[in-house]
Amino acid sequence: MARRIDVVRLATGGSRGTGFLIDGERVLTALHVVGRVDRGLLAFHGPDLVITAAVRDGKLLRFPVCMPAVEDVIFDALLDWACVKIDGALPGVVALPLGELTDSDQGIAWHTYGFPDSSPDDGKATTGTIASLTAALSLGFTRVPAIQLFSREASAGAGGTVRGYSGAPVIIGDQVVGILCAANLNDQTGRSEEGTLYAIPLSLLGIPLPAIECPYPGLRPFATSEATRFFGRSAEITQVLERIRSGERQILIVGPSGSGKSSFVKAGLIPR
Repeated sequence: MARRIDVVRLATGGSRGTGFLIDGERVLTALHVVGRVDRGLLAFHGPDLVITAAVRDGKLLRFPVCMPAVEDVIFDALLDWACVKIDGALPGVVALPLGELTDSDQGIAWHTYGFPDSSPDDGKATTGTIASLTAALSLGFTRVPAIQLFSREASAGAGGTVRGYSGAPVIIGDQVVGILCAANLNDQTGRSEEGTLYAIPLSLLGIPLPAIECPYPGLRPFATSEATRFFGRSAEITQVLERIRSGERQILIVGPSGSGKSSFVKAGLIPR
């Protein structure tokens, strides 16, 4: 589950949103969180842009702050992203690893952390599933490829408020694969309809990103430390765990060479 230390809070004028470090020098967020573009020039919504991070210090958190200038921001008005140069101004904040979507990610769980109206200062996590990898989103006069997400918290009750989640990372396992930028909102209440959110895949942003680590270990088996990247055997894992918990002392894992027996045990069973 995403944590406060995984993201940063951005505020300028009356706007509030979320961002995340892509390396020690840059924060990525949604452009509409930080400002508006007129004739190719960016202006913040307020006089200052305040970025607040969270760093674990023993059992407590400390909250370093930086205030970059508008000249420190590069952006893409079409795809609604902004990349803020912070020059190491948030020491101790760790960038999450970046990843790419695959066809097998359809329907699996995702999570993030942001600063909605219900928790504008401390923030809160949200979870859900990936509804579509081939959605389209209208940004201005252009339709761009997007990830359609279902959020359990945004769908609760009459629909949760999602303002403040803009710019948050879409995390699968422990890797960021996209950036939240929009939601289906009720025009009268401003609340999310049916828990539907949209994100832009990192692969479409067109900015230099750190090398994306391949989630697959190649020919070697998955290690226990790679459990968050091991998918596709949930039913079998549950069946074996139930047998173990019922008292069975010996269970054979049988299959052809290379079928994934070691990965199943190391990354599927042992971490649970």
